[in-house]
Amino acid sequence: MQREIVVSEDAHKAAMVVFDTGQASVSMIQRKLHFSYGPAARLIDQLERAGIVGPFLGSAPRPILVTKDFYLANYKISNSPEEIKRAANSGIDIDQIIKDELEWRRRQGGTRAYACELDRVDSMSGPEFERWCAGLLENNGFTDIELTSGSGDQGVDVLAEKDGIKYAFQCKCYSSDLGNKPVQEVHAGKYIYQCHVGVVITNRYFTQGAKDAAKATGILLWDRDKLQSMIEAVS
Repeated sequence: MQREIVVSEDAHKAAMVVFDTGQASVSMIQRKLHFSYGPAARLIDQLERAGIVGPFLGSAPRPILVTKDFYLANYKISNSPEEIKRAANSGIDIDQIIKDELEWRRRQGGTRAYACELDRVDSMSGPEFERWCAGLLENNGFTDIELTSGSGDQGVDVLAEKDGIKYAFQCKCYSSDLGNKPVQEVHAGKYIYQCHVGVVITNRYFTQGAKDAAKATGILLWDRDKLQSMIEAVS
């Protein structure tokens, strides 16, 4: 017997955006449905679990796995969380099982939560790190979070707002400390995107040249220690 495939009403709206635009991206869902980053990312995840779009593939676009006609003929829309969960995995919360397993392994190894998370960050691709930074910002009280388009992003990867202040972020996941080039790029980018503050985020640290450039331009530098504090704030 074929499993009934159920999606929420918001996921259905997101699916329609994907079919009509041909793009399965968080930023497209944000723009078309006027959602903030977090809800839009969760909708994309729902579409992946429902077999509508493929997994995140770094810089490559997510594949769209079914046609619009097939979707309309075979998927059911429901606002019942119980029905959606029951249809998705027979009532089993796979995401929670994975989280519990990772937490158990962390505790067994005696590793602090932030250290475990930063170790995971170090192996991320650039686009993965940008998405991770967007999620971290949302967890720390930022709103109106948006990922820029990648190529042609004018030195800015993530836009966000907090307390009425608009921020432009450049996100760099490197294996070595950062020089002054990202500082110069986000300094120009913040004006193009009409932001008040420019920030460079990295999983590493900054050279003295980068610190000198940041001081001269008023750019904020968020290094590994800053990420640690932000992770701990929401742990």
